[in-house]
Amino acid sequence: ESLGKIGAGNPQAIAGLVNLIAESEFELTRRLAAVSLGKIDPGNPQAIAGLVNLIAESEFEYTRWLAAESLGKIGAGNPQAIAGL
Repeated sequence: ESLGKIGAGNPQAIAGLVNLIAESEFELTRRLAAVSLGKIDPGNPQAIAGLVNLIAESEFEYTRWLAAESLGKIGAGNPQAIAGL
């Protein structure tokens, strides 16, 4: 959550959040990382890819919904985001 507040445009913060989504065993952590990605860097391809992967891979509907909401915030007009949604 802190990375979402201070990491706007920061590639290391984005990479950290994408890594949390990919590697965390805790669904709450993945959800918070998805929400944070939706706040910090519109149009960032790494963030968009992380959210698209989360939508495709999560077995939890609420997690997919949060990732889709974040993707809608940062992926406007992006073909990968549109396909993921």
